[in-house]
Amino acid sequence: AFVHQETIRDFIVGQPAPRQQAFQRLLGAGWAHELAKAIGGAAKKLNCDDADHEVQRLNERVDDQLSAARRELRAEEEAASKLNLRAPWQQAARGQLANVESLITSLGTDADIAVPDLPDGEPFGDYSGRLAGVLQQLRTKGPAQRHTELAGRKTQMEGARSSYTTAKETSTSKRNELQDKRKELGTEEEIAGRREELLNKQTNIQTSLDELDKERAVMRRALEYFTAVPHSQSCPACLRPDVPRDIRERLQQRLYPTSTEEEENLQADLEGVRNELVKADEAAAKLKSLSEELGRAKEAIEQERAKLAGALRRVIRDDEDPVAVADAEIGKLESEINVINQAVQQLHERIATIETEAKKVEQIGGIIALEERVTSLGQIRKSSEWEAMIEAQRTLSRREQVFKHATHAVRRLGAQLAERNLERARRPITDMYARLTRRSDFPMVTIDAEEKFAIGIKGDRSGHPATAVLNQTDLSALAIAVVAGMATTFPEVHDLEFLILDDPSQGMDEDVTRRLGEAISDLSAELQMIVATPDPILLDALEKSPRSKNVIRLKPRDQQSTEPFVIVESVSSE
Repeated sequence: AFVHQETIRDFIVGQPAPRQQAFQRLLGAGWAHELAKAIGGAAKKLNCDDADHEVQRLNERVDDQLSAARRELRAEEEAASKLNLRAPWQQAARGQLANVESLITSLGTDADIAVPDLPDGEPFGDYSGRLAGVLQQLRTKGPAQRHTELAGRKTQMEGARSSYTTAKETSTSKRNELQDKRKELGTEEEIAGRREELLNKQTNIQTSLDELDKERAVMRRALEYFTAVPHSQSCPACLRPDVPRDIRERLQQRLYPTSTEEEENLQADLEGVRNELVKADEAAAKLKSLSEELGRAKEAIEQERAKLAGALRRVIRDDEDPVAVADAEIGKLESEINVINQAVQQLHERIATIETEAKKVEQIGGIIALEERVTSLGQIRKSSEWEAMIEAQRTLSRREQVFKHATHAVRRLGAQLAERNLERARRPITDMYARLTRRSDFPMVTIDAEEKFAIGIKGDRSGHPATAVLNQTDLSALAIAVVAGMATTFPEVHDLEFLILDDPSQGMDEDVTRRLGEAISDLSAELQMIVATPDPILLDALEKSPRSKNVIRLKPRDQQSTEPFVIVESVSSE
C-alpha cells in the first residue's frame, strides 16, 4: 500500500465513495467491489434499457400509425358520404363499377364506337389507371376521329395552297427580274450581236499590231546591219558604192518614237475591246442564269400544282385557278369541322363524367384499404413476432434483475466482511491514534460503516467528526493510524507485504514526528516498511530504531537544472 499526505487525508476529508472503496479494499472486501462492478457491467451489456426503449418506441409507432389511419379513414368516409356513397363499402364499390360500365356502353352506342374490353374492377384502388386506356381509345374514335381526319386534310390543303402561292410568287419575281435585266443589258440576241462586233474589232486591232511588229522587225534588222557593215562596202538597197551616212539616224527616228506611240494606241484599243467582251459575257451569263431560275420556278409551280391536286383529291382543270379551288375546299372543311366540334365536345364531356365516376370507385377502394390497414395495425400486437419480442424483453428484464440482485448481494457480503474486519481493526487503529496524538479529551476513534466509513473521534461525553475538532497534525496522525491499524490487523485478508509512506510527517510538529518514528519502527516488526522523507527529525528517529534497515541517501537536486533526476549519495545497512 502506498500512502502519502494526499491519500491519507482522503480517509478523513475525501469524497465518501472513493473513501468507501479504499476502506473495503484495505478491509479485505475489495474483491467484492470488483465483482459487483463486473456483474453491474454484465447487466449493462444486456442493454435492457435499449430494449425497453425500442419496445416503447414500437408501441408508440403502432399507436401513432393506428391513430393516423383511423383519422384518415373517418375523413375519407365523410367525403364519400357527401357524394351519397354509403357502407357497406364492398357493395358500394361494385354498384359504382356497374354504373361506370353502363355509362361507357351508352357512350359507345350513341357515338357509334366499338367499346374495347373493360378492365376488371378489383382492386378498386387502381381502377382509374386501368380504365385510362379504354377512355383514351374512346376519345380518339367516332366524331373525334372524324374531326382529326378533317383537321388533317385542312392542314394539308392549307400547306399545299401556301406552297403553290409561294411558287407562283417566286416565278413572277424571277420573270420580272429577267425582264429588268434585259432592259438594262439588252436581249440575248443584242448581246450576241454586240459581242460579234467586238470580236471583229479585236481581230482587226490584233492584225494591225502584228503588221507593226513585222515592220519594226525589218527596220530593227536593217539598223543592226548598217550599224555592223563597214562604210567602204556598197549599199545593199541602192547599190551605191558607199552607205549613206544618215541612214542609221533615219532608221532610229522611224523605229522608236513613231512605232512605240502607235503600238500603245493599238494596245489601249485592244484592252478596251477585251473589257467590253468581258462585260458582254457577264451580261449573257446573268441572263442565262435568270432564265434557268425562271425555268426551275415554272417547274416548281407544276409540282406544287400536282401536290395541291393531290390534297384536293381531284384534277385541277387548266381553266381553274388552283388557289381559288383550294380556298373553296378549305372553306367546306372548316364548315364541316365547326359542325363536328360540338359532337367532339359532348364526347369529351361524357368521358369526363365517366372519369369522375371511376374516381369514386377508387375513393371507395381507398376506404376499404384504410379499413384493412386499421385492422392490420390492430392485429400487430397479437402476432407471433410481437409476442416473441415481448417475451425476449421479459427474459432480458429477468436476467437484469438477477444481475442486480447478485450485485446487491455481493455488495452486502463485501460490506459485512468489511464491517467484521473493521471490528477487528478498531482497537489497533485507536491505539495507534492515541499513541501518536496523546489526546485525552477525544481518545477514541469511530468509523461508521453505514455512512461509508466516515471517521470521527469520541470522548467520554460526546463524539464529533474528526475534521471539526482535530488540527492538521492530529488529522494526519489519525489517517496514518487508520491505514496502519488495518494493514497490521488481518494480513491474511488483504495480503499486504509492505507499506510505503511518502513524507508521512509533513505538517506534523516535532513531538508527533518522533512518536511517528517509534510507531514505524514497531510496525516494521509486522510489515516491511518503506519510508521516504526529507524530514531530519523523522530520519533521526528512524535511525535510532533497533530494527534492521537500509538507509539510502540522495544528493540534493541542482536548483539550476530543469531536468528531473535522482542521484544516490550513499547506501548503508544498519
